[in-house]
Amino acid sequence: TLTRPLVQLVVVVARRIGGPGQLAAVNTERAPRRAWATLMTVAVAIAVGMGTSGALDNLVASISHSLDGLGDPDFYISSTPRDEIPAGTALPAAIADEVRDVPGVSRVVGAQWANVNVGEARILVQGLEPGSTAPFTKKATPQALHDVQEGRGIILSGVLARSLDAQVGSTLRMASPTGYHDLVVRDVVDYISIDSGTAAMSNTLLAQWFNRSGDSYLQIDVARDADRAEVQQQLQRIVDSHPTPQSGTAYLYTGAQALEATQQQAQQAGAFTVAIQWIVSLAAAIALLNTLLLSVLERRRELGVLRAMGASRRFISRMVVAEAGAIAVVGTVTGLVMGTGLHFLADKILSATTSLDIAYSPRPSTLLFVAVSIVLCLVGAFVPAVRAARMNITEAIVEE
Repeated sequence: TLTRPLVQLVVVVARRIGGPGQLAAVNTERAPRRAWATLMTVAVAIAVGMGTSGALDNLVASISHSLDGLGDPDFYISSTPRDEIPAGTALPAAIADEVRDVPGVSRVVGAQWANVNVGEARILVQGLEPGSTAPFTKKATPQALHDVQEGRGIILSGVLARSLDAQVGSTLRMASPTGYHDLVVRDVVDYISIDSGTAAMSNTLLAQWFNRSGDSYLQIDVARDADRAEVQQQLQRIVDSHPTPQSGTAYLYTGAQALEATQQQAQQAGAFTVAIQWIVSLAAAIALLNTLLLSVLERRRELGVLRAMGASRRFISRMVVAEAGAIAVVGTVTGLVMGTGLHFLADKILSATTSLDIAYSPRPSTLLFVAVSIVLCLVGAFVPAVRAARMNITEAIVEE
């Protein structure tokens, strides 16, 4: 096991901290299991922090790449808020006509999202029109994109392809109000997982097969020499003048806001793991505090003899701090090794579950975890060190 080597490392480190460290090393050798449990608690706290925060940072960065194209349009007008997929009712047709007449608007492309059942899977399908800007159009091969826009196929996300056991060339049968329809898989792309997965097909076919006329969102591009603020004000007036049947109002937002909203959802999903990380760190500090307090209580008579022999209060307190410091150093190094492995493994697991190409990248925040762990260890040693230094010599020696 690793117990003996790691405890021995604590002893070696403690002995390098002068006279107080020599006595701290002796105490560690006398209670190796307690030292082992404490340093592993510190190591786990660092490993969890590195693994969760590192994997979350890598995931958010990969999501940004996965959503390449989402933020390209200057503006969106949607039937739902920017943090929701516009798979609801269609926008009033008059909105698109009026938007095209706004001075400074160079292009308007409408399309829609829809919830579709494929076998037992419930998926989200995006309709693509010529000129649509979306992650699917950015990632699919030109030939696959052309075939899909012409109504001769479908593009799948990696999660959906895996759940349906489909690949390029496979044929999918889709149930719709107009009957069953078959589409050939033209490409499989890296796309963030939503429900059972996402797909893209011709917007014309989507409207015909599922009786969904109209557009659930509009992508709007503005001419380079146009006044964006003025264009946005006119677009907002159009949106306000055309209430929608479902939500009562349409929503206007920029492409950058659409991308940011999706990224924030991923960050919110990682908030729980960050909370766990701090709970584990707090547990590590409490464990160290308990260990050092027990050490002081068990050596009460020994510490009293040391004080009677002339050891100063400062020497006694430094001995306790030296023990905590040695545990902190070894626990931190062990945690760095474990955290690196956990971070790499977490990236691989997230890649498999989201079908995103998540690249491992060490984070600068690692230095923060090292600093926090050492500070927690030293703070945890403060109370035991003060207790040991203030111990009554007579009471400690005569205690049975």
